[in-house]
Amino acid sequence: FPLHADLVAQYRLDAQQWNGTAGEVIDSSGNGFAGVARNTVPTAGLLCNAADLSSGSTADYLDLDHLALNGLRDFTLMLWYQSTNRDRSLLVSAANAGEEKEVYWLTRRGDRFEPQLFDDSDGRIDIDDIDEGAWHHLAWTRIGSRNCFYVDGQQQECNQLPQGALDVDPTGFIVVKEQEYICYDFRNNLGIEGLIDEFYVFDEGLSAAAIQSIRNNNLNGNDWDGVARLCPQVEPRAAYFFDEPSWSGVADEVLDSTGNGYDGVAVNTTTTPGLLCRAADLSATDTSDYLSLDFQALNGVRDFSIGFWARTPSTANKAFLSGARAGQANELIFWFASATRFRPHIENNNRDVVVPNVWDNTWHHWMWVRSGSTNCIYLDAALRGCVTLITNSIDLDPGGLIIGQEQDSVGGRFVAAQSVLGEMDELLLFDQALTASQVSDIVTNNLAGLSWDGSVRSCPVVGANTLQV
Repeated sequence: FPLHADLVAQYRLDAQQWNGTAGEVIDSSGNGFAGVARNTVPTAGLLCNAADLSSGSTADYLDLDHLALNGLRDFTLMLWYQSTNRDRSLLVSAANAGEEKEVYWLTRRGDRFEPQLFDDSDGRIDIDDIDEGAWHHLAWTRIGSRNCFYVDGQQQECNQLPQGALDVDPTGFIVVKEQEYICYDFRNNLGIEGLIDEFYVFDEGLSAAAIQSIRNNNLNGNDWDGVARLCPQVEPRAAYFFDEPSWSGVADEVLDSTGNGYDGVAVNTTTTPGLLCRAADLSATDTSDYLSLDFQALNGVRDFSIGFWARTPSTANKAFLSGARAGQANELIFWFASATRFRPHIENNNRDVVVPNVWDNTWHHWMWVRSGSTNCIYLDAALRGCVTLITNSIDLDPGGLIIGQEQDSVGGRFVAAQSVLGEMDELLLFDQALTASQVSDIVTNNLAGLSWDGSVRSCPVVGANTLQV
């Protein structure tokens, strides 16, 4: 049926990344009630992306604009929820200086709600089990003093709670943490340890039919009102497929396929048959062969994801990518200190992640994902570990982005013992932190003979033969 409702705030949670910046949790209603994601990242959700709030600590939560709730009398709060937490899970908390439970929506053991308004509770609401790990659609409607609760479109129970307009102070609207004081003193055992998606606030108590319609719309991949949702697509800042038939040391011959123009030059190397069409041949046993890419491909980025396929029999230490500037030759290094230790460098700040020894002369995919101070390494789409490094943005000089050699000065002073002896294919540089599912999608697509985004790749003709994947 036609769906009309007074939408106050709509948090789709479809961002590709968050980093604690004001306004990054977008309110898609157009009312401007945006928020901030604290120590959480987007991940694949029920509809496009969701907020991952499963850290096991009090640090991860959403801090939303209090004006989205302040002053409301009748309302509907609605969201999608996925968790296996059998303890207490606080979904929504709103507070002011005098009342820490102005709005308080708690689940306990996955089979009951314990709602409060104005620090006043009217007991528990028994509900269908929601903590078995599946996605569930939850709604709380308020009309006067009557408060009703829905799970997966079905009304559970209703109770009576005090009437009156909500009074929410600035920074007092928090998702998935209980406030003992406004935006402060969270309790560790009250996080949901799961995912939240499609959080909506309406300034009316919706009918059961409207709630069911919104749920169905979301399940069909649409917005709350039935409008088709187009999920945002992550795009690389630079993409080097290395599919050119050959290289000869000419400027801009190593093509950036994004159209951003971050091309490069090949020095004493050319292409060879690769995992997908062709690859960069970096098999010389000295320091003569490398690629010099446009430094702007990574210059100035803070969060990033650097991924590629590599094949080598060498178990020695090696630098697949190095970034340098005057005064700091170790600005950025995709470095393996041994066959089993990945050691990422940022401004010479580095720590080790233990990885399997896969230097078996077969193709393997590596992805370094940096989000804030967290630096994680994926091998063949499996997370192998994370370390904490400094959070400064990357500062490179022209000529300071090199593939296959480790720089001891900008664009030079290579050491043969630190060079790559093998091949590289499908180098992707993103200026954001990819999710685990996005990393997995890239690997899956490439193994299927497709580009990183699932599009069909046409391999170039070399001589009279068309290369096959």
